[in-house]
Amino acid sequence: MDSKSRPYAPQFHRLVKADVILLIDHMSPNWVAVNTMGERLLSLCNGERSVEDICRVSGLDVSVEAACAFFDEGLSRGIISDVPFVKTAYSGRRAYLKDGLLEELWVYLTDRCNLRCRHCLVDAGGGESENELSLVDWKLIIKEAVPLGLKRVFITGGEPFLREDLFDLAEYVLVELGLELVVLTNGTLLDEMQITQLAALPGLTIQVSLEAASPETHDSVRGCGSYARASQAVDRLIAAGVGTIVTSTVTKYNLGEIPALNEQLRSRGAVNHHLLWVHMRGRARENDVAADITDLTSLMRGLNQRGAKNDNWDVIRARVSGNPGVKIDGCHAGVNSLSVGANGDVYPCPSMVGDEDFVCGTVSKGVENVWTGSEELNRFRELSVVDLEGCRECVFRFFCGGGCRCQAYYGGGEDHVLSARDPYCSVIREMLVEGMTAGLRPNGSGMPEFLGGMAGGEGCATAG
Repeated sequence: MDSKSRPYAPQFHRLVKADVILLIDHMSPNWVAVNTMGERLLSLCNGERSVEDICRVSGLDVSVEAACAFFDEGLSRGIISDVPFVKTAYSGRRAYLKDGLLEELWVYLTDRCNLRCRHCLVDAGGGESENELSLVDWKLIIKEAVPLGLKRVFITGGEPFLREDLFDLAEYVLVELGLELVVLTNGTLLDEMQITQLAALPGLTIQVSLEAASPETHDSVRGCGSYARASQAVDRLIAAGVGTIVTSTVTKYNLGEIPALNEQLRSRGAVNHHLLWVHMRGRARENDVAADITDLTSLMRGLNQRGAKNDNWDVIRARVSGNPGVKIDGCHAGVNSLSVGANGDVYPCPSMVGDEDFVCGTVSKGVENVWTGSEELNRFRELSVVDLEGCRECVFRFFCGGGCRCQAYYGGGEDHVLSARDPYCSVIREMLVEGMTAGLRPNGSGMPEFLGGMAGGEGCATAG
């Protein structure tokens, strides 16, 4: 830009955190962090004033050359333009869902479990083996999904290691089909021989549940003696070179130990530490285990400030540092992800398995027929952040995508509607603001500054 250029800026939503000013273009979406001088210059960009005019009326001691350099950076960040910002109406994600690829398949191998965890959303532990699909059935189901775009399989339960044929299924997925595979387990049944077998499977990831830094707290949630066996499994898996993720469900009972557990896992070499927020379903609802929202927010903020190894924060950072103009709208459920219960019933989301209200069909009719013909799946695909309670006018809606529809349905109120507000909305909002502002400070140069922002591009995506 030069002195005669007449820059435009979009309409911003303004947030201030310490000495950092966030300017959010929520329609795009896009955002920048600036100092006070930068905000003042941007506020004067209406397409009528030249850069020279802006410097004159700003009341700032800033040269035209410095202002031009600032606006040039604004151009590269997509926050300044030499033509008016025109935002086309966004009617929802359905218009963007064209390929319909089934990229992710969740396999509930069994409803049986050797533990009775207080927070289990599917109330696992009962179930009969005669009601479970066979190894042959599961191989056929997964094979049928491959032409639909399948990339990765998650095997869960119940406790999948109660099935002796799990190893055969894992080898089939990884070696014969060449897919990604994650197996979710409580870790208590894994011995050295089994871990040696797992280590021989290329690219396998094992996700082990570990709830606390101390045996007492973990065992109070999952059962006496479970900590020692799960913790030992984590160490053995890491030592054997198996990709290992540890998952913790944050409850009112273990919240205070999560930071210490995270530090332990970092020193032990775990690939990552994933935190689940309680779904108000199954035993979690019966036992009233959910953490206080304020306490959960403080926990997540503290983990980020300590530089914790945590993939919840990895997701937030990816969203706020991604391409401007890319709208995050909704989650994967029924869009590129599908879940199959132990008896062959199909569901949009793994958190809904076992709920008869969300059965989309059965695999006996063929995976493709369910994927392309289910009215229930189409209902999920029609859901958009522009239709959700509390999201329509929220400036963060295209950064968070509206949260989790399962969380909203089970925890969003007694009405149990998919369009309800995610009960963890305020936590997500705080994480987004923290992700945008963490580590940013004006340099004190007395010049207008961009302190942070996004990268570059346009489109629509579902939340990961």
